[in-house]
Amino acid sequence: MGHVSIPLNIALVGLWVILSQWSDVSLPSLKTWVGILTSINLIYCCWIYPFYLSPLRRIPTVPGNPLWGHIFTLFREEAAVPHRAWHQKYGNLVRFFLPFGLEIISVADDGALKSITATHPYNFPYPPIIGRELGKILGKRGLLTTQGETHTLQRKMMALGFSINSIGSLSPIFWEKALSLADIWRQETFSRGEGGKTVDVFEWSTRVTLDIICEGGFGVNIDSLRNPKAPLHKAYRLAFSTDYNILQDLRKIFGLLSYLPLRVNSDAVHSRQIIKEEAAQIADHQHESNPSVPGNKDIMSLVIKTNKRLTVPDDRITAETLEDHVRTFLGAGHDTTATATAWSLLLLAKHPNIQTKLRNEILEHMPFLSSPENARPEDLPDPDHLPYLDSVTRECLRFMPPVPFTLRQSCVPTHLASHPIPPGTFIFVPIHAINRLPSYWGPDADVFNPERWSNLPPEWTNNAYMTFSQGPKGCIGRKFAETELKILLCCLVARFDFGVDEMMGKAADRKMWRLVHRPKWGVKLKVALI
Repeated sequence: MGHVSIPLNIALVGLWVILSQWSDVSLPSLKTWVGILTSINLIYCCWIYPFYLSPLRRIPTVPGNPLWGHIFTLFREEAAVPHRAWHQKYGNLVRFFLPFGLEIISVADDGALKSITATHPYNFPYPPIIGRELGKILGKRGLLTTQGETHTLQRKMMALGFSINSIGSLSPIFWEKALSLADIWRQETFSRGEGGKTVDVFEWSTRVTLDIICEGGFGVNIDSLRNPKAPLHKAYRLAFSTDYNILQDLRKIFGLLSYLPLRVNSDAVHSRQIIKEEAAQIADHQHESNPSVPGNKDIMSLVIKTNKRLTVPDDRITAETLEDHVRTFLGAGHDTTATATAWSLLLLAKHPNIQTKLRNEILEHMPFLSSPENARPEDLPDPDHLPYLDSVTRECLRFMPPVPFTLRQSCVPTHLASHPIPPGTFIFVPIHAINRLPSYWGPDADVFNPERWSNLPPEWTNNAYMTFSQGPKGCIGRKFAETELKILLCCLVARFDFGVDEMMGKAADRKMWRLVHRPKWGVKLKVALI
C-alpha cells in the first residue's frame, strides 16, 4: 500500500502548494478540499495503515514516524550500517519505513535468506526501479536483469565460461595485467627515486580490472593501464562518478528529473552511449571471431560456442542479447572487483601486521615476485594454494563487501520467518550488516581478522557470508573475482608496502550510498617500494 500511495501523496502535496500560491478568490474551497484530502491520505498511509491494517504490522518495527520514515538515519550512515544495529536489537526480520509510509522488510534470518536466494529466488525479483537503473548501464537483457526461465537458460549457457577450468585458463591474463600494474607503479610512480608517495589505488584498480575483463571476458585489449583516456575507461569513470550529487539518487526515485537539462543527466546519457557503442563493437568482434579456435579462451567465446550447439533456435542468444551480456560483464565485472581491491589494500594498510604476514607467505611461495624480471605469467602458480591469502581475501570481502545490499520485491504471497509477506513487499537484504552480525560471526564480528576463517563459530551458516549472494541469482563470476583479487594482492603486496595517508583521515573510509560500495573520494594510500 505504501509504495502505491507515494506518487499520490506527492501529487496532492504539490497541488496544494500550487493552489496556495494563487490569489484567485474563487479557489479557497478547492484549496481546502485538496488540503483535507491530503491530510486524510497522509493519516491513513502513515498511521492507520502501517500500524493497524498492514499485513506486515506484526514484524518487529524500528521506532520512528512513517511520514518521513528512517530516511535521515539511512543516509547519515553507510549503506546497510543502520540495519546492523536494528537486527541486533529487534531480531533478524525487521520492518522500517521510507517517506510516506513505504514499508521495507530488512532480512537477516537464515531461513528467510535461503528462501529468497536459493529455494524461491524467482519469487523475489528486483523491483522495477532497480531493473530500470541496472538496465541503463548493464543492458535490459543481460544476466543481472532477466528473470525466470530466461535467466535460468542464460545462466546455464554462461556456466562453461565461468567454470573453474575456464578461470584457470584465464589466470595468465590476470597475472600479466597485475604484473603490468606493479611495473608501471615501479617505473613511473617512483621514477624519481622517491621512497614512497600517495597513490589513489582505486583509480588504478578500475583500470586494471577493466583491462582484465576486456581481455579475459572478450579477448579485447584496451590497455587502459597505459592509456587512461581509453573511451571505455572514461565512460565508466563518468557513469560511476565519485563526484556525488544528490540528484543522482533523486533521479532514480523521480524519473522525470532525468529529463531536466542538468549536467548530471547529460553526463549519464553521454557515458551510456559510449558504453553501448563500445559494447556493440566488442559484440561484433565476437560474432566475427571463430570461437572454435584453440587460442580463443575468453569467456564470451566459450558462451558463443555453447550457444551454437543449442538445437532449439529460440533458445539461442540474439545479437542484441549478446551486446547486453557484454555490457553486463563490462560493468559488473570490473567495478565490483576494483572496489574490492581498493578496500582490501586500505584494510591491509590499516593492519600492517596482517600485511607483513601476507607478504611473507606470498614471497615464500612465489619468491620470483620480488624480482620483476623473473616473473612470467605462464609459470606462476595457483594462488588458491596460499591458505593465508585465501583467508585475507575472504575477510576483506566479508568486512567491506563491494555490493552492500540488494533489494527485492515479492511477486507472490509467501512467508518469511513465519510472517506473511504479501505480493509487492520490498525486501532489503543488508549484505554489509549480515556479514558482520555477531549472531553469525561471534563477538568479534566487527573486527578485521583473517584468522577467523580457520575456526568459524558454530552459529555460522553459508548465508552469513552474503558478499556474492547465494543460489541461482548469486554472482556467477565469484570464482573470477576471487582469483583476480588474489592475483592482484600477490603482485602488489609482494612489491609494495601500503600505509594509511594521514592527510586523508577518515575521508579514505567514506563510501557512496550506491548499489556498489565505491569510495566517495577515492582510496589514497602511502605506497612505498619494498
